[in-house]
Amino acid sequence: MKRVYQYLLSFAQGGHRWQFALIAMLLIVLAVYTWTHCTWQDRRGKEFVQLNKGQMDVINASIMVNPDSNLHCEALLLQRKERDAFIINYLQTEYHHNIDTAYLSDLRYLMAKQSSKDLFSYLSKARILIRGPFWLTGNTIYVEAFFWSVFGVLVSLIYYVSLANAKGSTVAGADENDSFNPREVPGQLAKLFYAPACTMVILLGYHIISSSDNMVDISANKGLLVFSFIAGFYSSRLMKFMDRLKDLLLPSGASPLRSEAAGAKPAAPPAVATVKVILKTDDAISGDIKKHIDTTGYKDARLSLKPKEGGNAISLAFSGKEQPAQFIAEKVPPGNYDFLANLSLTMDDKRIVNLIGNISEMVKAGDNQWEMTLQEDESMG
Repeated sequence: MKRVYQYLLSFAQGGHRWQFALIAMLLIVLAVYTWTHCTWQDRRGKEFVQLNKGQMDVINASIMVNPDSNLHCEALLLQRKERDAFIINYLQTEYHHNIDTAYLSDLRYLMAKQSSKDLFSYLSKARILIRGPFWLTGNTIYVEAFFWSVFGVLVSLIYYVSLANAKGSTVAGADENDSFNPREVPGQLAKLFYAPACTMVILLGYHIISSSDNMVDISANKGLLVFSFIAGFYSSRLMKFMDRLKDLLLPSGASPLRSEAAGAKPAAPPAVATVKVILKTDDAISGDIKKHIDTTGYKDARLSLKPKEGGNAISLAFSGKEQPAQFIAEKVPPGNYDFLANLSLTMDDKRIVNLIGNISEMVKAGDNQWEMTLQEDESMG
C-alpha cells in the first residue's frame, strides 16, 4: 500500500498528468456503461411512464364515440375490439412503438375485460412500460445510480483540477488560494467509492419512506439520473448531509430522563446577577439644575454597564418603583464592570446641561445595588 501511495504522489506531481488520468478514467467508465447497456437486459433499458392529460383526452374521445350499450355479447365484443385496437395503435404511435412487448400483451388482455368507463379510469392511473436507453425499473436502477454518481465525481475532479492547472493556485476541491498538492489525490480517489455508495443508500431510504409496495420493483424517471450525477459532483456536500442525518437518526448524549435514571446530576444553570443603581446629584450642582431635576426626574438618564474584559455594553432600564431614581438590569453575568451614566437637561433658558457619572464595581451573583452621583460635565462649557 505504501508503494501504491508513493506511486500516486509521484504520478500526480504534475497536475496535467493527473487531469489526463481522470479523463482516461471517465472514458473507461463511459465505455463500460455503454457496453453493459448494449449487452445486458435485452440490450435496452426500460422505464415506466404515465399518460398525460392530452393523451387521456384523446382516449376519452374515442371511448365516448363508441360507449358500451345494451348490445348482445358478440356485438359488444366486436365494439370493444375496435376500441382497444384504436387505443393500442394510438399508444404505439405516441411512444414510437417502444412499448414493451410482454406488457403490451397483458394490456390488451386487461382492456378487453373492462367497460369503457372502467377502462378510462384504469388507463389514467396505469404505468406503461416502455423501452429506452436507461435502466429505470427493478434492481438495475441502482446500477444506473452507481454509474451516474461516478460520472459526477469524475467530472467534478476534472473540472477542479483543470482550474488548478489553469491558475496554478487551486487545489481540486479546496480553497483557491492554496497550491496544488498531490497528497490530495488519495482523497479524491476515495470519492469514487463513498459517493456512489451514499447515493444508492439515499435512494433506497427514499423508496422505503415513500412507498410500502414491493421494494424490488422500483420505478423512477430521468430525475434519478440528474440526482445521482449531482450527488457525485458535490460529493463533499453529500457527506455533510449524511453527517447531519447522523445527528437526526443517531443522536449522541443521553436524554434528561436517562441521566436522572443513571443518577447523573443535571448541569447547574449559569450564575447571573441583578444590578440596581440609584442616581443622585452632587451637592455642588447649582440650585436651578436641582430644581429642574425635581420637576422632570431621572427617567431620561442613560445608564450602561461595560465589561472590563471587553464585550457588549449592558443597558439599565428605568424602574422608579421603589425609588424615583432607580435603574435596573437583570440576568447580568458576574464580573468587573464600569458603570456609566449620562443625563441631558434642557433648561428654561434653552441651555443644555449634561450630567455624568461613573463608578467601577465587581458584580456578584444575586442582587447588587449601588448609588451613583451625577456631576455637571465641565467639558461642555
